[in-house]
Amino acid sequence: MLEYADGDVYASVVTSDAESVSVALDAATGRLLRRAHSGAPFAAISGMLFYVSVDQPATGSASTTLSAKYVRTGKPAWTRMFQGEDDNVVPLGASGIIYFGAGNRAVYALSAATGDTLWSQRLAAPILDLAVSARTVCALDQNGTVYAFQA
Repeated sequence: MLEYADGDVYASVVTSDAESVSVALDAATGRLLRRAHSGAPFAAISGMLFYVSVDQPATGSASTTLSAKYVRTGKPAWTRMFQGEDDNVVPLGASGIIYFGAGNRAVYALSAATGDTLWSQRLAAPILDLAVSARTVCALDQNGTVYAFQA
């Protein structure tokens, strides 16, 4: 996975010893800004990195967590937990908003700065994929239905 945002390049790579890491590079100089063990789906906007993790306890319900970190410092900004397991949908960022499909069959628009929910919409089936343009968020569910929402 490779992404460019705010003058930085972000990549999720597998090293020669099969270690999965995420890196952030200054696009102008190539200088390494941050390296972290990862492999989780991520998005990058506004100097922040957003990534997904899933907790599947031995008993009880699974949960999906969307976390935000500041790229330059690596310090956490915020974390949001959602019911259900879904680490297949990559968070997408545009215009200071993170769009995310959670395991509870809902598409969320979250403030990138705070993690606050701006809007959410529940779908008929689990989410397979998201796409974002300047004005529209599209979601594809497992039934093959495509939904379009105003961004």
